[in-house]
This record gives sequence, structure tokens and C-alpha cells, in this order.
Amino acid sequence: MAFPSSPLNGQQYTIGNSTWEWISAQGCWNLLDVTNVYSTTTQVFTSSGTWNIPSNASMAHITLIGGGSGGRPGTTINATSGSGGDGGGGGALTNALIDVANLLSYISPATSVTVTIGVGGVSATAGGATIVDISKAGGGIAPTGFGNYTGGLGLFRGGGGGSGSSVTASGSTAGSAGVTSYGGAGGGNGGSASNASFSVSGGAGGGSPVYTMATGDTYASNIQNMPVPGIVDNTGTPKFGAGGNGGNYSSGTSTSGQTGANGVAVIKVWYNS
Repeated sequence: MAFPSSPLNGQQYTIGNSTWEWISAQGCWNLLDVTNVYSTTTQVFTSSGTWNIPSNASMAHITLIGGGSGGRPGTTINATSGSGGDGGGGGALTNALIDVANLLSYISPATSVTVTIGVGGVSATAGGATIVDISKAGGGIAPTGFGNYTGGLGLFRGGGGGSGSSVTASGSTAGSAGVTSYGGAGGGNGGSASNASFSVSGGAGGGSPVYTMATGDTYASNIQNMPVPGIVDNTGTPKFGAGGNGGNYSSGTSTSGQTGANGVAVIKVWYNS
């Protein structure tokens, strides 16, 4: 049965074991008996593995963040002149809502798929792709629009890295900030530069909401409510897909850029009952 086509404000409608109420001001049906909401489970893949698809599942929402790029190394010209490296870009994000019955039919006779987590790039190297391989069993091509995204081709590109600063014997130039983006991970900070006369910080990386995890967490449930800049800071707190910070320059010595953070795959499943 379908919902009534011209409901009145406050009108209730029961289908199966659930009762809904029409709210005219919102233009939508609100679920009243929330105890009958379908059960869900969420898996977070921080390393490559296998997703065993539940046979009694209804829908699955899959979110992927690619590995962040490594920051560029600092550049040495001589004992008084050089520059910090640019920060790496953040890994892109893509997501899809999939009908599980259709997916199982598509990949039959397989009942599981491979999950590959994109590895963060080392200094001046792009991050790897995060992929849930839902390609057709036997070497078919994945459904159009999902399954073959790489870290640089996701629905939302990651934040841009900040640029490095530079110094010479007679002056200095500050680095500029990276470009902020929505959805993908943040970019890394640009490297700093210093000599006996000048010390200049690199530009800040482009921020972006990203999934983050702390001790005891299993899932950051709402990406829109996670305004956390994804800068790699080497403190041990993972910020998935963040770009690495640029390398530094100091009085004739330069360092490599930091490694980008690894990506992540989050799969939330709704069950039929």
C-alpha cells in the first residue's frame, strides 16, 4: 500500500508494524513508533579485508575516503635560502546507498566483496584508492557511478594542502592556506622555512569535515557534524585520508614531507526485520 497522496496535517497512516504522521510544515511523514525502526549494524574498515554481505539485509550505505597524499619535501638552495614543501591533498570521499538484494543478485554466486583501504602516500606521493569491489563476479564491470573511484576521483575532493614558506638572505615569503572542501579529508600544512635572520611558517592545510576515531569509538555517525580539520600531526590520532604536512627548510637543511593518513571504509547496513 502507498502513503495517502493528499494527507492532512496530523493525519496518521499505519503500514506493517509502523505508524507515520504527516507534518504539513515539514512536508513529510514522521515515524511515530520508533521502536519498530529496522535494526542496523555498522562496520568500519581501517585496513583491507572482506565484507561478508548479510543475506537478510535490506540496504547498505557505503562511505569511502581515499588515502591522503604525502607532503612535498623542503627545498635547499644554499645555507641561507630555501623553502618548505607544500602540504599534501586530502583523500576524496564518495558514498552510495545500495539495495543489498540487487547487489547479491549482481555478484552471484559470490556473497562477499573485497574492501581495499587506500594507503597514505609518502613524501610527494599520491595516496591510494579506497574501494569496495562490487564488480560483477567473473570479471564484469562495476555498476556505473560506484566501485571504481580512486582517492582523487571521489564525489567530494579532499581539502588542498597549504603552501610552504621561503627564506633568502634578504627576506622571506609566507606560505598560503590550502583550499577547504566539503566531504573529503583535509590537506596538510605547508612546511616552514628559517635561517639565521628569518623564520616563517607554512600555510595552513585546507580543512574539511572528516570521519575521526578515538579510543572506544566505533563509528563517527554523521559526517556533516564532524568539522574536524584533517591535518596529519603525528600525535597518533588518526584523521582518515588527511594529507601530510610539507617538509621544512632550516639553514641549509631540508626534510621530507610527512606521510598522508590512510583512508577508511564505513558500511552501515539496514536489516529487513
